[in-house]
Amino acid sequence: MSPRTSRRHESAESEITTIEEAREILAEIHRRNDGELDGADRERWTAAESFIQTAETRMEHLKHLARSGSIDGPHRSPQNGAQGFSVRDEAMRSIEAATKDRSFAIDSRSAERIEQLTTTPLGARWTRAGLSPKYTTAFFKALGSERGHLLWDAEEAAAFREVEAVRQEMRSMGVTGAGTEGAFQVPVAIDPTLRLDTDSVTSPIRLLADVRRVLGQEFRPLTSAHVQSEWLGEHVEVGDHTEPIAEHPIRGHRLSSFITYSFEYESSGIPNFLGELHKLLLDGYEQLTAESSWDGNGTTEPEGLYTALFGGSSVDVPDFPGLDVDTQPYLTQNSLPPRFQKNASWLADLATINNLAQAETTNGSPRYPAVGDGKPVLLRKSLHEHSIQPSDVLVYGDIKQAFTLVDFAGSFVERVPHPFGPGGRPTGDRGLLLWARHGSGLVIENAVRVYDGSPQGS
Repeated sequence: MSPRTSRRHESAESEITTIEEAREILAEIHRRNDGELDGADRERWTAAESFIQTAETRMEHLKHLARSGSIDGPHRSPQNGAQGFSVRDEAMRSIEAATKDRSFAIDSRSAERIEQLTTTPLGARWTRAGLSPKYTTAFFKALGSERGHLLWDAEEAAAFREVEAVRQEMRSMGVTGAGTEGAFQVPVAIDPTLRLDTDSVTSPIRLLADVRRVLGQEFRPLTSAHVQSEWLGEHVEVGDHTEPIAEHPIRGHRLSSFITYSFEYESSGIPNFLGELHKLLLDGYEQLTAESSWDGNGTTEPEGLYTALFGGSSVDVPDFPGLDVDTQPYLTQNSLPPRFQKNASWLADLATINNLAQAETTNGSPRYPAVGDGKPVLLRKSLHEHSIQPSDVLVYGDIKQAFTLVDFAGSFVERVPHPFGPGGRPTGDRGLLLWARHGSGLVIENAVRVYDGSPQGS
C-alpha cells in the first residue's frame, strides 16, 4: 500500500465511530455493487472492515481481562473467585436457556444428552459455544447466501469466532469432531447427533441399545463382563484374575446427506427451508443409522447387531428355513443365560409378529394372546417391531448390554454454490452437504440370542 493510499485509508477509517456505522457502510456498498469494487468504494470497504476487526479485537481482549480477574467483569463474584463461573457452569446455563427457547424445542431428554458432553473442559467449551443463540443466527445467515457473513452483527461474529476457536483446539488435539476448515459446524440446538429422540425413531435397536454421545473418533466401552468377583475368607489372598480386559473399540464412520434446491426456491423459500433444516437432517441421520445398526458391515459403515453375531454361538440357524411358532420362541428364550433375562426383550418384523399372533393351542386358544396388544408382549417380555430384519427371524436378549450405538457429537454443513450436471455445466441449483460420524458395535455377545429361519440364514 502506497503512503498516499495509506493516508486515505486512515482518513476514511477515522470518520467511522461505531461498529454499527461500519456495518451500515458495508451493507450500503454491498447493495450498490454486484461485481468488482471501484477505487473509492474499495477504500471505504477496507476501512470499515479494518475498523470492525480492530474494535472486536479490543472487545475480546477486555472480556478476557474480565474473565481472568484483571478487571471487574460480569462473571466475577466473591463466591466464584477471580475466574468467575466455571466453563461447565456456563455450559449448563446455556443448556437451561436452550430448553426455554421455543425456536427448536429442546426437550429435557435432549438436554440430558447434551449435558453428557460437559464432563470435560473441552466438551463444556464446545457445548457453550455451539449453543449460543447468536451462533445459530450467524449459521443461518452464512448458509443463506455466499455473502451472508457480511450481515453478521458484532455478537454473531464473536460467537462464530468462539466456535472456530474450539474447533481449532480440537484439531490441534487430533479430535476428528472438529470438521474441515470450509464447513460450518451445525449449532448444537439442531445437531442430529444430539437431537435424535428415542420416542420418535423407527429403529427399536436405538431404543433398546446403550446409546452414547461423545466427542472424538473412537469409543472404548467396558462392561460388567470384564469384572471378576469372588467370595473370600479373612486373610485369604485374592485369586489370580490375570485375564486382560477385552476392549471393543467402536470407531466413528462418516455419513453424509446432500440437499439441493433451485435458485428460484432460494429467492422465495430459503428462510422457511433453513428453519426446517434440522428436521431434514434428523430424518436422514435416523434412516441411515437404523439400517446400519442391523446389518452394517463394520468396515465402511458401523457394525450391525446381526453382522456382529452371525456365525457365532449366539445365532441358531436351522437346516431348513422357516419358523415353528409353537416351539421356537420357548427354545430361544430358554437359551439366554439367566443374568440377561431380567431386561430382555424381543425383536421381529411385522410378518413374523402376525404369524405369532395367529398361533393357537390344541383347543383353539391364542398361544401368545398378548402379541396383538397395543404394546405387544411375547412370553412375558416386550416385543418390538423391527421392519429391517427379515421374516422368520427372532432376536431375544438384553440389547442394552449387548450392543452400543455411539453418536460422535458434532455435525457439519458446507454450502455448495453451484452443483454441476452430467455435461459439466451448472444446473441452476444450490446444495447443502451435511456430514457427521456414527459408530456401533457388539459389546457382550452372550447377552443376546438370534433364531434365523430366513432363507438367507439357512
